[in-house]
Amino acid sequence: MKASFLWALALIAPTMAAEKLLYSNPLNSTADVATWVAEGPVNATAVDGVLELSGGGTIDEHFVFWAPEVFPDRIRITWEFSPRNEPGLAIFFFGAASVAGGSIFDKGLKPRNGQYPQYHSSDIRTLHASYFRRRWPEERAFHVANLRKSPGFN
Repeated sequence: MKASFLWALALIAPTMAAEKLLYSNPLNSTADVATWVAEGPVNATAVDGVLELSGGGTIDEHFVFWAPEVFPDRIRITWEFSPRNEPGLAIFFFGAASVAGGSIFDKGLKPRNGQYPQYHSSDIRTLHASYFRRRWPEERAFHVANLRKSPGFN
């Protein structure tokens, strides 16, 4: 699956009246994600000023692409997403840490390559939302986002 991402914005919202911009990224060139951390085969290209991300070529070649930022609690994150083809799956991981409380990039953690069980049943703790689920034929008319807490398939 190829998907386009137009821009990302992270805001802290301590009250409804005041917001502070924490992070902004236009996501319109590969330079905009040059410091991001890829797990699995990710292809990033810019097409007409829009960043397109895709996996290694087959439906089983998944990837996770981490923004190298640590954000506080209670933030609002927005971005624009447009799938370029189906089948596909898009998941947003957030609040990630090792189960020991350190970074998801700490040495000593099991290696990860984008395969889903490495994120829901391993040595990292994260929340994630699957907001585009069109991998299997029975999911293609399924317009529901799942919010899960890991480790564990909760």
